[in-house]
Amino acid sequence: FSKETVDASPSFIEVLDLFQQFMAKYSLFQDKTAVFVTDGPFDIRDFVTKECRASGLTRRPEYFCQPWVNIRELYREFYKFRRGGNIGWMLSHLDMTFTGRQHSGLDDARNLVTIAQRMKADGCLFKSNIRWYNNRRR
Repeated sequence: FSKETVDASPSFIEVLDLFQQFMAKYSLFQDKTAVFVTDGPFDIRDFVTKECRASGLTRRPEYFCQPWVNIRELYREFYKFRRGGNIGWMLSHLDMTFTGRQHSGLDDARNLVTIAQRMKADGCLFKSNIRWYNNRRR
């Protein structure tokens, strides 16, 4: 992305507000159950937490404090690998290729959906498998 695109983008707080409106529209985390699916613990544990602090929030919003699915770990367990790997590694073991630009949040998310769909088709049951309290895993 260009500097102009980044500069013209909404702030983190504005994005959180839009995200909360989206979740409220579909009653996610309220009337309907929902869970985040991430490629490892980093996205919520590190990146969201750091953005919240940088934006002046004292803590993550409650929906980011709920247990979530670490698809990297779930993939490793489901397909019985001793060690796991990143999105590209998971795709390659499914005879798939990465679509888009690696480390682009949107492209990474789209590829995670592809992996999750394949895992579901292969019989995987998605359950939360990670939660962080005060920077500690439980």
